[in-house]
Amino acid sequence: MKVGKVYLAGISGKLTCSEVMQILMDQPTKPQGRKIESHAHMHTMEGFKPRADGFGGDAFSLSRKQQHYENPTHLYPQGSDQDRGRFVYTSGESGRSFGVYGGVMQDPDRLPPTREYADRTGLPELPLLTGAVKYRVFRKVPKGKPIPEEKNSMVEVNVLLERDYVFKRGTIDYTVVPGAVLAPQVKASAAHTMFTDSESMVMHLTAALLSGAGKQVLHRLMTAVAPGGPETVGIFSQSAVKAVNAADVRIRNQMVERQLEVDQLQPRDARTGVYPATGRVLTTPSDINHVVVILGHRLSGDLNVITCYPNKSTTGATIGTATADNEDIAEFRIGAHTIVRQNTLPTLRW
Repeated sequence: MKVGKVYLAGISGKLTCSEVMQILMDQPTKPQGRKIESHAHMHTMEGFKPRADGFGGDAFSLSRKQQHYENPTHLYPQGSDQDRGRFVYTSGESGRSFGVYGGVMQDPDRLPPTREYADRTGLPELPLLTGAVKYRVFRKVPKGKPIPEEKNSMVEVNVLLERDYVFKRGTIDYTVVPGAVLAPQVKASAAHTMFTDSESMVMHLTAALLSGAGKQVLHRLMTAVAPGGPETVGIFSQSAVKAVNAADVRIRNQMVERQLEVDQLQPRDARTGVYPATGRVLTTPSDINHVVVILGHRLSGDLNVITCYPNKSTTGATIGTATADNEDIAEFRIGAHTIVRQNTLPTLRW
């Protein structure tokens, strides 16, 4: 949907959840190298729980459906171990082309190119690990060049004698040899936050777009951001959470934090710097404090929902701009935050 059309539907209050669902379905999700132009779908759980009653298939097919419908296996790239029981059909084709299949079909154009989302650990930055430094000195030999030797500490260096080792101006000649890199530095890895299902994401995104902050950033996107350009706008909305709660009590104010469990008692990997995984994924439910929506202007003029995800922390804790209960944030440029008061909750209609 064109940005202008979304804006007009928003300011009139007529933007529906069904229209937003269609906007999400039309997003450019095909991986380009290591990036996905729109990765909002990476922040929603499947939310389906197949049961034997009424399923109609055999037990093995049911087990495969349960594995993939009850877990976010769409976070894993094609070819990973999560492909067990998952059929990734050819890009541009339909799963219907392959006849009966007892597992789960997933579109490769909606799968991430890396394990970036699946392997988040929730750990802070892991520092560079190096071995102990050595101290290189030079032992004299009767004939020829002095032979280098390495000592483990300056205590060992300071007891060496000038008759046996090279000295300069009465001081032992030595150089410090850096310790070997045991593990490289690893950036902080926040837990991956997800809506409990796609219905929750659609409703929260609709409410965010209908909010005062949403209308303001859509106006900027329409009037000041060139189609196809790299500039983005953002919404940080508490009112969207309240609007969803008010619209349907069956939509619980809940999100999921997902973390790959790692064993921090084991040595870190010498190549990647990360701790070895235990094979388990931890999921923790939390209440949603606000939702984050980042929008762009596609070259076609359509709205690009770059991402949409829930956050349990306050905006003060996450982006350094605190808000009161009835306040949202419009981000017209990255880091440029404008507080927008929301006195009346957006009305959601399907």
